[in-house]
Order: sequence, then structure tokens, then C-alpha cells
Amino acid sequence: MTGNSCCKNCGAPLKGSYCHLCGEKRLTIQDRSVSYWFKDTLSQVTQLDGKVIRTIISMMAHPARLSNNYQEGIRKPYLKMANLFLIANLLYFLIPGLQTFKTPLRIQANEQVYSVLVERIVDRYMSVTGESFETLEVVYDQKTTEVSKLLLIMLVLLLGLSIYGVFFRQMYLSDAFNVALQFWSAYIIMFILPSSLLILIHSRFFSFGAISQVVFSEWFLSGGTLLFSAVYLWKTLSTFSRKWWHHLLRMSFIILSFFVIFTFYRLILFLVTMLVI
Repeated sequence: MTGNSCCKNCGAPLKGSYCHLCGEKRLTIQDRSVSYWFKDTLSQVTQLDGKVIRTIISMMAHPARLSNNYQEGIRKPYLKMANLFLIANLLYFLIPGLQTFKTPLRIQANEQVYSVLVERIVDRYMSVTGESFETLEVVYDQKTTEVSKLLLIMLVLLLGLSIYGVFFRQMYLSDAFNVALQFWSAYIIMFILPSSLLILIHSRFFSFGAISQVVFSEWFLSGGTLLFSAVYLWKTLSTFSRKWWHHLLRMSFIILSFFVIFTFYRLILFLVTMLVI
């Protein structure tokens, strides 16, 4: 079959304006006009903007509804969770300030459970290159910032596995990955970006002395991360547990798994960074 009787994209027989298999539209003379082009382009842009705004508002104000709708198959009004995560990552790339996902070499070598392995690899590297630790540290810390932004997807996979481990009776693994994408997007947009803005304002305009040292310390920010994670995940996954104490046990397991998730992530981050410097 040829001509207008079949789809130009997949070749299926056409019985209307749209292909029933791939959705391709049968073009007419009106579809090729400049006026239609402007209308179609404006429609696509406003539809995309509407989805972005609706998804971000739902992510911030109604996290449980968003995750539940997504699992139930109500996805048309929202962005795909992967696209939301990409937008959050783009903002994280563009806005300077808090670099939560990177771990400097000095912390890798002294404050991790695998620091003995780090010391061995670093010592071997320095013996081969002849560089000092201080020289390596400067190069490493700069490179690991770039690498950390590329490895964020690993945090999605690890958290998704943790969520699936306690909700495997209520959701598929793909649903758990979508919840993880939603969480990390919310973490970047609702925690990282505001914190980065505060750090930027603080560094450019004013300082509160000792208060600033506490607020922007590693321990304070880590505590804020855990608090945000506990509250957001509690709300996001609240519809998947019938009893509050059951939900509390599940959330406790997921929050505790963050220590394992970040430890494994930081180890991979160190190994990958050492490979590319």
C-alpha cells in the first residue's frame, strides 16, 4: 500500500488522521502552513511548561499523590520522572554553591570505612608519579566535582533498590526507581538549591561569624540532609503502608540504608576519579 492510504512512518494502513500503531499524523496542506506551524509550536511549548510546573508543584506540595498517581498509571499530566531528574541535574550543574555529592580526597583518606584502601591507592599513585599529596589533592578535588555530577544516577539505582527491598509487595522495581528519581529531584530542587543560594549570599554579602560556621558545617548540612530525606520519604511513601508503626519500620530501614548507599557511592566516586586524573 502506498500514498495517503498508509502511514509514512511505519507503513500501517490508515483509517483516519492518525496512525493507530505509532500515532503519526497524516499531513495535509493546512498542516504545512506557517500559521499552523506557529500554533503547533506554541501549543507544544505551553504544554511542556504546564507539565513542568505541575510536576514540580506536585513534587513539592503533594509528593505522595505524585508517586501514587505515577504507580497507578496517571502519568499524562506529569513529566516523566527521568526528565524531572535531568532538569534538577541541569540546575545542579549551573548553580554554584553546595556540592553535596562530592567527597574531597582528605575526607576519602581519613573519614571513610574504606580509607585504608584509599591510602594504599594514593600511596601507589604518588610513588609512580612522584607527586605530593597536596598536589594530588588539588587535582583530585577539582576532578571529583565533575565526576560526582555524572554519577548521580548511581544514587537513583541504589535508593531504588532500597525502596523496593521494603515495598516489594506494593510496587514493581521500576516503580521504586521512579520514586528514587522523584526523591533525588526533590532533594536537589528543595534542599541543594536553597542551601546553595544561602551560601552564595553569605559569601558575597555578609557573615554571621560563628553562626555561619555552624550552619554551613559538614555535620549541620549532613543532619539537614537526613532530616529532609526522612520527612520527604515518609510523605512520599505514606500511601504504601496501612499502619503507622509498619511505615515507621520501613522508613527507618530506608534511612539507615543511606549510610550504605553513600558509602558505596563515595567508594565508586573515588575509584572513578582516580582513573580519570
